Amino acid sequence: MTFTNKAAREMKERVGQTLGRKEARGLMISTFHTLGLDIIKREYAALGMKSNFSLFDDTDQVALLKELTEGLIEDDKVLLQQLISTISNWKNDLKNACAGGGGGER
Repeated sequence: MTFTNKAAREMKERVGQTLGRKEARGLMISTFHTLGLDIIKREYAALGMKSNFSLFDDTDQVALLKELTEGLIEDDKVLLQQLISTISNWKNDLKNACAGGGGGER
């Protein structure tokens, strides 16, 4: 397990060279994010999620917020980033979106 895709590729290469390709087959060498996503894909029902969930990258997040706030924020990039940061903090604190900063935890 590693943090970057590059490091994961290098680790796979080294393990393959050390153990041999055949023996290394079946080993999971990945990033934390890839492992997390694999677990979520397998356990989505236990997590109360739908099987067709999707993840938003930075570009997707900004595009969605622009769409949701059309006519309210205009193109205030600083405010959009502040909103993304606030929502991220709510998720990290396990607060639901309706409660927001009001402390309504799940």
